[in-house]
This record gives sequence, structure tokens and C-alpha cells, in this order.
Amino acid sequence: ETIKHAVTVARVLRQRPKGIFIEKPLSHGLAGLAQIRSAAKRQGTVLFVGYNLQFFKPLLKLKEIIKKKVAGEVRYMRVSVGQNLRVWREGDYRTNYSADAKAGGGAVLDLIHDLNYPAWLIAEPLLFIAGCAGTVMLPIDAEDIAESIFQSPSGVVVSVHQDYLQYPGRRYCEIVGTEGTLTWEWSLKESSTIRIDTPAKNRTIRIREDRNRMYEDEVKWFMRKVAGGKGYTNLDEAVADVRNAQKIKKHSL
Repeated sequence: ETIKHAVTVARVLRQRPKGIFIEKPLSHGLAGLAQIRSAAKRQGTVLFVGYNLQFFKPLLKLKEIIKKKVAGEVRYMRVSVGQNLRVWREGDYRTNYSADAKAGGGAVLDLIHDLNYPAWLIAEPLLFIAGCAGTVMLPIDAEDIAESIFQSPSGVVVSVHQDYLQYPGRRYCEIVGTEGTLTWEWSLKESSTIRIDTPAKNRTIRIREDRNRMYEDEVKWFMRKVAGGKGYTNLDEAVADVRNAQKIKKHSL
């Protein structure tokens, strides 16, 4: 459960390991995270929070397109994810940790990838502007829907939707630039599409990727960092994500 992440990491750090791989999110709150960062840095431990979408071929392609400024300078992003909690995992969803806010459940933390990858795509942190979360349909003790708005230091506006309600699951991102629009669509089961719409070009790129591949690439990358023995951590972005999640959850529908 998410609520056990930080205490487990702190306990494992006392064994002075070469590396720790942590399932996202890093924690359900900010308590103890500064101490974890300090201990990892002091010991040179490779500490990595598993944001596997940063290893997903379609998103890597989208990041490349953004970097090449195919649609110009990014000014606005609309990010959306929906995953139906009732059929997502085996067993009764009402007894899963995702249904219990006290265990770190809820759409905001469970779907924290969608707070993380927009910042990763534009290589800028997301600064919270406004947001809210609440329960509108499911009989659970955690939010099943959330809406939030952020802005990057350079002025990019990012709006994020997260929910436990959609069937089938869906994830997409619209990126509006000064010279056009990019759209990424992933049904969570089928291939991804990236659409490029500019005055000079209208093109759709279809990318079929075995979902397991990104997990394999992620673990291989992590093991190379551990073998390098120079220490590495993505705690700063992981802590920023938890902080933003806390701010969203603070405002109830």
C-alpha cells in the first residue's frame, strides 16, 4: 500500500543498499521524505521511483517531437486519464487499498503518472494553481475523480483530469503550441497514436508497443545506474508530485 512506501524505504536505507526501486507514488504525504533524500545522498544509494511511462516508446517519441518544436513553443497541455476501478484489478475493488484514502488510495495518487509525465515532457516542474477532488459515483472512502490546473515556470498551462470511472480505460494528452497541436491517444490496450496538426503538416503516427517492454527497459536502466555506483535519485520530481497531489486532495468537491 502507498502508505507503507516511505517507512519501508527509510527502513531499507538503514541497511545501506546500493539501490532501491520504489513503486510510484513515493508516498501518500511529505512526512519523512526530506530525511530519505538526505540519507540516500549521504550513502550514495541509487533511489528510483518507478515512473515507467518515461520509458514508453510513444511518449519518448512525443517528447522528441516537442523538443524539435514541430508545433512550436508549447503553451498549453490538457492531460486526461481514466481507469475503471471496478475492473482494474482482481477481487472486490471496495477492499483494495485504492478505495481507502487512509491507505494512500484515490485517483490522484494512484494515477500520479499523469501529474508526472507532463512535467517530464516539457522538462519543467508543474506549479499548482487550483484543483479539487472528490467522490461522485463509487462507494469508496477515497476520491474517484479529480481536476487540477498547473503552470510551469516558463508559463505553460497544464490541466489534468484523473478518474476511476471510465470504461474502458483511456489516457490522452493534447499539446497546443505556437505553430500547431499535438495529440497523443492511448486506449491502455491498443496501440498509441500521435497526431500532428500544423498549417504545414497533418500527420498521424501509429506506434504499437508491448506494454511489458517499458517495464523491462525501466529495470535495465535502473540496474545500469546501480552498477555505475555513482548514486542517482529522482526524488525531487517524486516529492514534487506528492506535494501537488496533496494540494489537489486538500480541496474537496
